[in-house]
Amino acid sequence: MLNKLSRRNARRQAEEYLLFIATMSGTAAIIYSFNSLIFSDAVTRFLTGPSGTASVYLTLMISLFSVVIVIIMGWFVSYMMNFMLRKRAKELSTYMILGVENAQIIKMYLTENSLIGAAALIVGLGLGLLIAEFLGAMLAAPFGVPYVLTSGFSLAAIGLTVFYFGMIYLFAMFRCRRKLRKMQLIMLLHYDRQNEKAHIKKAGTAMLFILIAVLFGVGGFCLFFIKPIGNPLDGYGLDIFLGMIMIIVCLFVFFQGLPAAVHSTLGKNKNWKYRKENLVVYRLLTAKINNMGYLFGWIAVVYTLVLTVFGTALTFNVMMQKTLALEVYDITVLHMDEKYDFTEYDDYFTAQADIKFSYSYTLYTDYKKDFMEIRNQNASSFLERVGSFLEAEIHIFKENQYDTYMKYSDYCILREKLQLDPVAMDDNEFMIHCMPYLRDSFQEYTSGGRGITPKGLVCTGIYTEEFSQYSGYGNGQEYILIIPDQLADLKSVLYSLYAANTAAALPREQVNALPDRFGNLQFLKGSALYSAVRSDDSGYLTMLTDDSGKTDYIGGKMIDGGTGENLTVILPLFYLSLILCMIATVILAVHLLSENQKFYQHYNMISVMGLDQGAVKRVLRRQLLIYFCIPALPALMMGGALIFTVAEGLISKGFHSPVFLNITVPVTKVIMITIVLFIIIYGIYTLVTYTMLKNDIVKKIFR
Repeated sequence: MLNKLSRRNARRQAEEYLLFIATMSGTAAIIYSFNSLIFSDAVTRFLTGPSGTASVYLTLMISLFSVVIVIIMGWFVSYMMNFMLRKRAKELSTYMILGVENAQIIKMYLTENSLIGAAALIVGLGLGLLIAEFLGAMLAAPFGVPYVLTSGFSLAAIGLTVFYFGMIYLFAMFRCRRKLRKMQLIMLLHYDRQNEKAHIKKAGTAMLFILIAVLFGVGGFCLFFIKPIGNPLDGYGLDIFLGMIMIIVCLFVFFQGLPAAVHSTLGKNKNWKYRKENLVVYRLLTAKINNMGYLFGWIAVVYTLVLTVFGTALTFNVMMQKTLALEVYDITVLHMDEKYDFTEYDDYFTAQADIKFSYSYTLYTDYKKDFMEIRNQNASSFLERVGSFLEAEIHIFKENQYDTYMKYSDYCILREKLQLDPVAMDDNEFMIHCMPYLRDSFQEYTSGGRGITPKGLVCTGIYTEEFSQYSGYGNGQEYILIIPDQLADLKSVLYSLYAANTAAALPREQVNALPDRFGNLQFLKGSALYSAVRSDDSGYLTMLTDDSGKTDYIGGKMIDGGTGENLTVILPLFYLSLILCMIATVILAVHLLSENQKFYQHYNMISVMGLDQGAVKRVLRRQLLIYFCIPALPALMMGGALIFTVAEGLISKGFHSPVFLNITVPVTKVIMITIVLFIIIYGIYTLVTYTMLKNDIVKKIFR
């Protein structure tokens, strides 16, 4: 009989707490989809770069974040089970009065929640199959790898997801069982009345609390803005930690003083209070927020964390996309000190990949540093401005320490292949192609009549399109000088380059096997830009491991594993922020939905007093909008400021030279996308909550 009752109660709770069940299903889907990445052969193939670490990092990061999420979800399920227990306390006390033993009541209650959890898990696994395909395609996109749809089914991922869900419910049930065992009849009868009480009732004290909250908030942001986020070696860790603590205290203190402040401002404002339906909205809201100070504070803190974490993930994504854009070639092969015939490489890549274009050319030098000194001055100013402890010369490789030249004919061909506008110059002129931050300085230098000696060439144009100049061993180190062909032949050969772009990327295992295919070939880059550097007697760094000149080095977008490693940070951060956002919003919504019977009585009363159906809906919408805005608006302000600080610090210090002319543009983009996505998710839950309340209240009143 009790088993039958458990099944009936589970169905009833699934209807009453549909939003909670849907969120648990969504959580199961997200956990499964991220677990499937760990066991996906396709994902592993295109994430495993030359260093072989990106796939390992992804597995490690997702596993670590999953453990954190299991702990968070265990608390969430425990919280919801306790919340449902509070709402059903009288029902359970009735069973106790009828003689049902406490152990049987515990078993029945835990069985109900187990059935709900199992149903949510089954639905979530089905949804997770679709999300897994989306994630796989999203991961493949930056690598140019065509992603083939599969069933999305992974037995290992299912097993791991079931294990995680089991841990979540075991943790929650253990806490709930311990609480139920201590319950007595008198406690159950009054358990639903044990609400949080407003501790601050005087307006003066409330305003003092709000003032203290403002001071803590300002102090926290001062710690961030005075010393922006940067490399941990810069010594800002303590400032960041203290700043976050102060912001958390700010939010909690603010919501402790908010109820009394609302009473003293809106409650005494008769012009507002008695206008249209304002009195009804005021009474409905104050009755709810009086005993929710701690909850609003906690939710605001979580939302602030969600916005900051998601903004951080987007910042890493912006940095990754910019790094990819700065490298315009998919494949490059470098050969030092002489003109070189790359036919063997071109034949191989043409046979193995769909080549859009390929071209071989040579760069030259005269061992002067006139333009390099200008570059170093600008780079030093940038590094000093962002507070970096590094020097500009550290970011120059030995092979790029001198002014670098390119033939005009090669430059025109490359511009055509890269679909850039054609340019022209005479035999007594030269051009500069550089990163945007150097344009003004080079313009000033050349406008004074100074050109390239000894021929006295005059600068006819400076171009700043992306041209593989950021990371070295490409078309110069952040700049290159374009000179007439006959003059280039008089200079020393620096190195030869083979460059190719493909319609689709080579399979990762084939890329990793290239050094074995060509005995004298090595990867130019490891998993990160400076992972393979070494220094020599010159004092400069180099990524070349062979000084004999007999080794070739392969690089380009397809080779660099940095993109995969960025994704191993971006995806878990997005994973965590999405789960936290869903949890906090569901708790907020369920607290409101659980009062639907009381709201029904209030709205039924005001409908009897003369409010028509349209007016009742309008009051309900206003009540819901204000209720959901109370914790969200402070979080948006705090989160937006934190995202600005984090994004500006990461972007400015994430590059060794200014790759953005105006850093405000990418930072603003990150803030806007984060806020818009948060509002979309938040709006969906708000709309669902409104629909459920409208069906429970308005339709019943006016049926």
